[in-house]
Parts: sequence; C-alpha cells; structure tokens
Amino acid sequence: MLQYIFLVPLITFISYQSLNLIQNWMMFKPIQLDSNKDLKLNNLELELKKSINKNIKISSFFLKTKDKNLIHCVYLNNPYKKGCILYAHGNYGNITHRFNMLKILGKVSSIIIFDYRGYGKSSGIPSVEGFYDDIETVWNYLIINRQIKPYKITIYGTSIGCGPSSYLCAKLYEKKISPYALVLESGFSSIRDMAYDMIPRNMVNILVKDDFNNETNIRKINNLPILISHSTYDEVIPFKHALKLYKYKIKNPKIKLFKLEGFHGTPNYSNQYMNIFKRFVYE
Repeated sequence: MLQYIFLVPLITFISYQSLNLIQNWMMFKPIQLDSNKDLKLNNLELELKKSINKNIKISSFFLKTKDKNLIHCVYLNNPYKKGCILYAHGNYGNITHRFNMLKILGKVSSIIIFDYRGYGKSSGIPSVEGFYDDIETVWNYLIINRQIKPYKITIYGTSIGCGPSSYLCAKLYEKKISPYALVLESGFSSIRDMAYDMIPRNMVNILVKDDFNNETNIRKINNLPILISHSTYDEVIPFKHALKLYKYKIKNPKIKLFKLEGFHGTPNYSNQYMNIFKRFVYE
C-alpha cells in the first residue's frame, strides 16, 4: 500500500507536465528558420529609405536570455523620430511575417521586433515563462545597450504578444518604472477566458492554466496610456475581450479603445487609426 502512496505525487506531476505540453502545443505555432537564411534585410532597408527617409537603418542581431537562449531581433533606427516601439508579435509564424509592421510603424518611430524562443532563428522551446524572459531581454537591451529612456519606449503587443507585453508593463510598474505607453492589439483578456468559449467552464478551471492574463496585468497599472485596438469582426479573439479590458478605464482614464477594421490576421491600419496612434503614442 505504501508504494502506491508514493505513486500519487508522481502521477500528479506527470499529469501536470502533460497538460503543460498540450497547452503549449495549442498556444504556440512557431515557424522556424535556418540560422543561415538570408532575410533580405538590405532590400527591405533600401525600400524603407525610399518610402520613409534616406537615413533609415536596419540591423539584425541576437540577444542572450537569462537561460542562455538566443533571441533573434531586427531593429529599425529612424533618427528623425523620437522614441522606440518594442513590438511583440502573435503566436503564428516568425519575424519575417511582421516586416510589414516595420514599414507601418517605422514612419512613427524606431522599432525593434523579435522572435520568441523557438520561433524563426531564435533557439529554445516556446513557453509562457520563456516569452516573459524574452521580452524582458529585449527591453533590457533597449535600456542598457541603446540607452533609451523607459519613458521613450512604447510596448506594442499583438494577439498572444499582448500577454508578455502587459506582463512587462505590470512588472515595470511594480518597480516604479514607466514606459511611454502600452498598445494591445487584437488581444484576449486571458487564456482561460478564451478557453471558456470552447469547452465547459469546470473543465477549463482544471485543464487550462491562467496564463497571459492581460486583465490581471492591466488591473495593476495606473496612469499609463493604454491603447486597446480590436476589430469587431475578429474571428479568432472576439471583440468582447477588448471590452472586458476597456472596463478598467474607470480606474485608469488613460485607457482608450479603437475599433479596427479587418480581421484577426489582417487588420486594416486606416489613416484614422494611424493618426490616433501617433497622437496617442507620441502626443
């Protein structure tokens, strides 16, 4: 009988780890790239020099995380614009699927985009804690290596990227460090809230960890400009998630909501949105 008692914690541990693996498999959809693959950044730089300004420069490099993973980053330096945007992309693909954001946001500011561990050329295996470590590593690079002041950095998360973005802001807020603003585009209130739409609530509470909880993180932040942008036609993450986050405007009057056009993977960044974004982020 005694031997079975010792088996209980072992079975519990194995079950917990199995659930972690399943949840990670469902959340993360990376596309990896060969480390030697040419991303044709020179061509992109030439294009942006023509469309934005001739002094645009793009650099590609790796940053080492606390647990020794290498995170691939692309930095667009726009010397004629103040500030920098730290951009955290969604759960699918890799950094090459976000080069359009360099073209869009590079008109407003310098911008750094990066691949989470296990995505693109970055090493490691995707995980919630890993995503947190990755975005902190990129933040520290901007502060220490680029010597950009926190109040000149806007943290911009898209879809699942809202999770590490709001986490970073909440952690900085606890340290009394404030970035310029937080942008949450097409994000969910929490992973559990997403799961509630798919499976019975009692099963969610057992099977789904309360990860990437943007609602909890926003609740911790006061007096920081937060732009929530979401399409009412979003077919992946319903618009009600944006409304749930927006209710915290009562606590933080600097929270704003903008209704994007388009769909989850193909939002339409209209002139109206970009004008609001520019005024909001660097007014």
